[in-house]
Amino acid sequence: MSARDFYHVNCVPGQVADETKVAAVDFTYEQRPEKELLPFYSHFFQEQSPERKTLHVAAGTPIYEKDTIITHSHMAQLLAHSSALNSSVTLDMIVKKLAGDALVFLIGLTICVIILRLIKDKQHSTLPGILLFFMSTIPALSISKWLFHSVAVSTSIPQVIATNIFPVALTPILVSALAGRRTAVIASFWVAFVASIFAGYNLFVLLQIFATSMFIILLSGRLRTRSKVLRAGFWGGLLFGFAGFLLSINLNYPWTTLPVQVVAGTIGGIVSGLLALMLLPLYELIFPVTTDMRLMEISTMEHPLLRRLAIEAPGTYHHSIMVANLAHAGAEASGDNALLATVMSYFHDIGKLQNPRYFTENQMLGDNPHDDLSPSMSTLLI
Repeated sequence: MSARDFYHVNCVPGQVADETKVAAVDFTYEQRPEKELLPFYSHFFQEQSPERKTLHVAAGTPIYEKDTIITHSHMAQLLAHSSALNSSVTLDMIVKKLAGDALVFLIGLTICVIILRLIKDKQHSTLPGILLFFMSTIPALSISKWLFHSVAVSTSIPQVIATNIFPVALTPILVSALAGRRTAVIASFWVAFVASIFAGYNLFVLLQIFATSMFIILLSGRLRTRSKVLRAGFWGGLLFGFAGFLLSINLNYPWTTLPVQVVAGTIGGIVSGLLALMLLPLYELIFPVTTDMRLMEISTMEHPLLRRLAIEAPGTYHHSIMVANLAHAGAEASGDNALLATVMSYFHDIGKLQNPRYFTENQMLGDNPHDDLSPSMSTLLI
């Protein structure tokens, strides 16, 4: 944390102020002519006016009154006021803030680890599994920190865009693919929890991210194709934008922000899907995890071993297909990973490629080479 993002500006042009804002310190800001209130995104298309003035505002002066519609001029004052407040932050204040944040982080971290242990997932409640859990949340949290920091210190990214372009689908997709949907729920809560802290302990951010993540997890199911990942990202981002608008109604945001929030959310969702597709192979390489997408890739006849099995040991290949069908049905009935059982069945007899004709299912002409061998030699060959 730096002093410049100690205080945040949490409003947008067009929003109706729910309280009177009074300057706590003296500050100066650059005043620009503003004929009338326009949709907040219109300032991207306005020509810069040469008529500018630098004005001084004394402490105790109202920046805006309650029920006032916030304009770009108000935003300029709020940003200058925030900058002035941040310049007065002392080291003692920063240390206290960091200590408080660290305590909250620790509480959230402890809750997540306890839940991971309680779900009794042997693979993901171990130390490597917990490490994978938190490593898979780092990309989304890093982006959220950058977005909310940008909002806090400048107008380079308008708040309505920054809060809705958040890659909400990244963590649900990554963790669902790597560790399963139950673990993805916990990871989504952790990301929403930390992001809300980055946003200045914003409860609406927590609700928006977590609720949308639950939708994405339910929608995506088992992620076995790239197109399904992108669809999950698209619909998740679209919902995220709508959810952001519904929550922002409570903050008196103008209706003109709806299209921007939806578009920003959709873009964030699509980017989430693309990032997930890029990161999944990296996580599979670092951690001993095989995703369903990887299983789908190795279960086709394009795999060299399966092609060899079909050509060199057709009887074993047919046997493996039959075993795979049985395993798939059994796994589905018991609620286990049917795809994993199927792929394991395909490869369970792959060792017979070394001496295929010494196994009964490959002796098509009735010629059994074991007839001419001693029992000990037959055992050795098998």
